Amino acid sequence: MMQEKRGMLKVWNMALIFATFLLSMLGTFLTRSGVISSVHAFAQSSIGSWFLVFIALTLAVCTYFLVENWSHLKSEHKLESLVSRESSFLFNNLLLLTLCFTILWGTFFPILSEFVQGHKGHRRAAFFQSRCGAGCPAAPAADRDRTAAGLA
Repeated sequence: MMQEKRGMLKVWNMALIFATFLLSMLGTFLTRSGVISSVHAFAQSSIGSWFLVFIALTLAVCTYFLVENWSHLKSEHKLESLVSRESSFLFNNLLLLTLCFTILWGTFFPILSEFVQGHKGHRRAAFFQSRCGAGCPAAPAADRDRTAAGLA
């Protein structure tokens, strides 16, 4: 709506579109490749490395197109005040982006912990619920999956 009517937030919208696609591919990679224990992992398959290459190529292509079209995507108007519709839309997006990176950190923590310290740290549902509150309805499901896999 902001992009069509006011000519604003075009770069932001494109960056969010690219990030959404790439994060969904990353989530698929994490569960399907066996990096994170999941019942959805591929059974003895080498597709994980090919999928990671696909994600890297997609990131490169998305970055190229964003940089290439940067001048075309510049906003036609500026934010006029901090209490306008446009700024509230932007603040809402920033809140959701913060939730996204909190969940991403909680997901990657066991992997990074194992890499740095040699043993896997765990993030249970309480971590996600305390950081995200009602904004993270997937936390109980994540804890249930970990319990079913024998990790909790």
